Amino acid sequence: MDEQAQVDSWLDWIQAELEPTLLAWLYMVLGHLDGDKQQYNTAQTETKKLLVTLDKQLEKNVFLAGTKFYSLADLALGSLLYYLFSLCMLKQDLARTPHLTRWFTALASLKQTQAVWGNFKWCQKVNEPTLVEKKDDGKKKDEGKKKEKKVEEKKGPSKEDKEKA
Repeated sequence: MDEQAQVDSWLDWIQAELEPTLLAWLYMVLGHLDGDKQQYNTAQTETKKLLVTLDKQLEKNVFLAGTKFYSLADLALGSLLYYLFSLCMLKQDLARTPHLTRWFTALASLKQTQAVWGNFKWCQKVNEPTLVEKKDDGKKKDEGKKKEKKVEEKKGPSKEDKEKA
């Protein structure tokens, strides 16, 4: 696969696979997305799995796509990880992804990157979201009431109802 095809492939992967889970995690932390504990944990777990996938790619390659320079795919990935690594993950939490950590540190140290990001600072304290309670939409309660009515209908009128009639 030629280098441009690799860049396109990684851009597609970042958008289709990584962005949904990483942004769900990040948006919950920033308060832009309501989520419960299960949704938050799922976003974290899935994102961390995808970071391992990236680490495997960067174990055998200096850059995400190609070997000569940072591509558009590297820049897109770096921009996403900037917020994750500065707000949600401590550097020591990246122990399972040493190649990704190396790659990101090198990207963050470039003068061109620093002109946009400034001097990157790793997250010192994990920011936790304000999670919402899972809402009971009332369906279960309504279903229970319907079942009770059906049982009453099958039994017929009560003794009290018969006496009144």
